[in-house]
Amino acid sequence: MTMKRFRKSGLVSLFALALLVTAFLYIAPNRGFAVGPSLKVHVLGVTGDAILVQLPNNKIMLVDSGIAEEESIVLQKIQDLGVTRIDYLVATHMHLDHIGNHSEIINQFDIGQIFFPGDGAPDTSPDYIAMQTAASAKGITIEKKVANDYLFPTTTVNGYSLSAKVLSPRTGVVLNASGTGNTANSYSLVFSLKYNNKGILFTGDALNDTLNDLRLNHGLNDNHILKAGHHGYNDSNSNTFLDYVFAKQTHKVIITQISNDLTNSGQLKARLNTRYPDVEYWSTKYRPDVWFETDGGNWVSSQPHE
Repeated sequence: MTMKRFRKSGLVSLFALALLVTAFLYIAPNRGFAVGPSLKVHVLGVTGDAILVQLPNNKIMLVDSGIAEEESIVLQKIQDLGVTRIDYLVATHMHLDHIGNHSEIINQFDIGQIFFPGDGAPDTSPDYIAMQTAASAKGITIEKKVANDYLFPTTTVNGYSLSAKVLSPRTGVVLNASGTGNTANSYSLVFSLKYNNKGILFTGDALNDTLNDLRLNHGLNDNHILKAGHHGYNDSNSNTFLDYVFAKQTHKVIITQISNDLTNSGQLKARLNTRYPDVEYWSTKYRPDVWFETDGGNWVSSQPHE
């Protein structure tokens, strides 16, 4: 946030202090966030996935953390938002563009719980091992979650229900059975975060086999925002899946960028522009931060962009 240079008068000093206090009380207050309980989602403009969520009960959730090469950028963005404790640290799967900074985040922040997909999800990458080592040093056990688990107990805030239900992986369901995709991607931790039935579907790098399983076995109602699977590549977000979710009230899509390969987001955006012209999308292609907020009513957000 850009601060004006104030003269050293008593009245102006008090006004400046009030602004600083407000900055600590609310994440990014200059971006139109409502005063009072609301769900605030901040998609960090970094390589890979890194999504910071302030829940309406003031708990903080971080879903993935981008690549280790951008550690200083990720940590600075989180700190700039006034965060000192992360209550729920989510690792959607073991790949470096999703959990590359988890170990350092565990080292530098007060951490509540850590979640990772269960039921056979691969957990052998160097970044997973680093995360596990850092968690163990703090006495934190990584909790493996499967469909129908919850990341936290469903609660009521300001008269509205708040929940985070896991939808995938499903116990006993073999994903990537053909072996043509990446197994860790297929076993991404997929969950629906909802506040008064205003929902976001977090998909990690889930591929078409996983998303098709979701379509056939979950209602997916009231997920107004879709975090597109696998950064927008065509091995995810099939037209069949998109037809289904867009018919279920989804009308906004987040596309997170990976590396310097701009092909991925272009693949999905081309289909959105031609097949679903009424659907809004936000991309971190050029590294902007993206934000959304709801107080349980309508969503407000930053401007859609490429």
